[in-house]
Amino acid sequence: MYLNGDRLYTERGENLYVYSLSDPSSPIATYPLGGWCGSGIITDNRLYLGGGKKLHIFEVMTTSSTQPLKPVTFIDTKDWVLKILRVGQELLLGQANGYF
Repeated sequence: MYLNGDRLYTERGENLYVYSLSDPSSPIATYPLGGWCGSGIITDNRLYLGGGKKLHIFEVMTTSSTQPLKPVTFIDTKDWVLKILRVGQELLLGQANGYF
């Protein structure tokens, strides 16, 4: 789960769900990921989600209540992304089987 302002982002069943904290009973948007998500980070206006050998990148759209995220791209990774850490302007990906 990731919290940003009045939005909650959570992954379940290979989908990313976005909820408004003012009404957390049903998602305001759903985005297919095509795999599970093991880690994520929100930095600046981007949401980075890592999981099944992919890094998904979304732009956080703070002005839209129906489309709170804009899919930017995804990057294939060597192995599963288990941790994401920002150091300065760099993102470090901790992957399974010792890949970094």
